[in-house]
Amino acid sequence: MTMIDGLGNDYYRNLVQDFRISQLHALLIFSGQNRSGRKEALQERALQLADLGSKTINLKIVEIAKQNRFRETSASEMQGSIPFLESYSNPYTSPIPDS
Repeated sequence: MTMIDGLGNDYYRNLVQDFRISQLHALLIFSGQNRSGRKEALQERALQLADLGSKTINLKIVEIAKQNRFRETSASEMQGSIPFLESYSNPYTSPIPDS
């Protein structure tokens, strides 16, 4: 039994519920489903896929979720690693003092 097999459908449903529209599109395209409609409709179709219990679909859900976490982590790490950017002001875009 792999890690994917041991997780319940609720785990995958929770991942899908956090997906953005582009991630829902990726999952629906992967599974050959229609990707048109409002976010709620896309999410409902994706949740139905999660309920199938297909190992292939579940692996794709985890893959898409990990890609999202990697982007969020990378952005927050970069922001924290360059502390002077928060207080930096460009002297060339600051207002010109009156002479």
